[in-house]
Amino acid sequence: MLPALVALAALALLLLPFGAAATWPATRRLARLERWLAAAAVGYPLSAASYQVLAWARTPALFGVLWLVLLVVAVHQWRREEVREPAPEPARGGGTRLAALTLAIAAGILWLWTRDARALEPVPEGQAYRHSVDHAVHLALYWEMMRGLPPDQLPTAAGLPFPSYHTLAFVPGVLLASHAGLHVTTVYHVVSPLLRLTLLMAAVYLAVRLRTGDRRLAAAVLPGVLVLGPWVEHRLGERIVAGPSPYYFFARNEPGGGAIVVWAVVGFLLALYERQRHPRALVLAAVVAGLAFGFKAQMFVLFAPAFFLALGVLLLRERTRAVAAAIAFGLAAFAAMFVTARGRGPLGTLHFTPGLFVRMYVHPALAGDPWPWIHRDLLGFLARLPVAVDGLASASLAVWRLASLSPAVPWMTMDRLRRWRSAGPLDLVFVLVFVVAVPLGIAFSATSIDREVSPFEFMQAAHGLAF
Repeated sequence: MLPALVALAALALLLLPFGAAATWPATRRLARLERWLAAAAVGYPLSAASYQVLAWARTPALFGVLWLVLLVVAVHQWRREEVREPAPEPARGGGTRLAALTLAIAAGILWLWTRDARALEPVPEGQAYRHSVDHAVHLALYWEMMRGLPPDQLPTAAGLPFPSYHTLAFVPGVLLASHAGLHVTTVYHVVSPLLRLTLLMAAVYLAVRLRTGDRRLAAAVLPGVLVLGPWVEHRLGERIVAGPSPYYFFARNEPGGGAIVVWAVVGFLLALYERQRHPRALVLAAVVAGLAFGFKAQMFVLFAPAFFLALGVLLLRERTRAVAAAIAFGLAAFAAMFVTARGRGPLGTLHFTPGLFVRMYVHPALAGDPWPWIHRDLLGFLARLPVAVDGLASASLAVWRLASLSPAVPWMTMDRLRRWRSAGPLDLVFVLVFVVAVPLGIAFSATSIDREVSPFEFMQAAHGLAF
């Protein structure tokens, strides 16, 4: 219980000053609890990026100074707003009953998602650590990053330079282990998954709340995304596309799960901009999108083109300083992450490999499907197509499968693309990402840790599509 309280207090101290100073002018019309949720969600990428940049500049001690300055700014804004007493925006639902229901839903989801997350399993000989190789790599990375950020090499592959393009998700845990007295195993297996899950729930709730103006619907979405979604994914298994579930990836992969949270935060900020028309919300969305490179570069390659293309459409349509500033600040944030996280060596090098993803992950899954009309008829039909057409059709099917075959995806994509001149930035980003995913699925690969050219890097990027 004590480690949990220490972690909660330390994370609140870490995230809230950054997020509050950045978001409070733009979230003035939200209820107080919603504003705190927004501050925590936005503070997650801002605080991590700030610490890494200062660590890269060999001045990590300045992080404490920056934190103190932002705390003063946040307190000043809060006191000034207390005098003004801004009226919260009216919303359907609300009240203490809804708050209690939402907390109960959140508590249930937290329990369901973490009940099997313990590090050690009792065996007759004592305690066993039975987890995938990712866990060993990520735990070793924690120890390496406690020596300095960004790390110089992969600790599990001595001598292999590490192009540290996905270190930001580790930063809160590094700070907890270094300064809050928590053990690295506790941080990695308990605190970090709970942090990601809590912030994802906050971002999803806020996005739906702002989009619909209905707190009841926003609360109802949480079990849909985080209970029903994993159940559907479990029932589908490895059908159509071979590989781990996006929900397993979120819970078990430190940088990948952190990147999913960050892109959900981008979605919430775009919804805030659409509803409030506050320029700061759009600029913050672009900054967070740029920082997403430091969480998971593979996912950035997928989501960032969709995001900046949507801002380009918005700039042509509105021609406002806010959109131009958002593009400039977003690219500057990406540049800062690229410069401070770029490493040496072949790991992560991009390759053009047309059809490799389909041959390795789609066709074998179709061939092993238990339904005859899939492994015989569908696969046979695809095999008779020209290679380029087969690649396009198979990659499109795989992208749809990675979104759990949701019927809303093709419908919304076609509808919003047809109305692109009037669609808001939130819709544009999250339909364009499916359009961008298809050519990436056809041709995108990268050098993996075993020095093999693998399209599994596309799988890691596309896991964000389900959310």
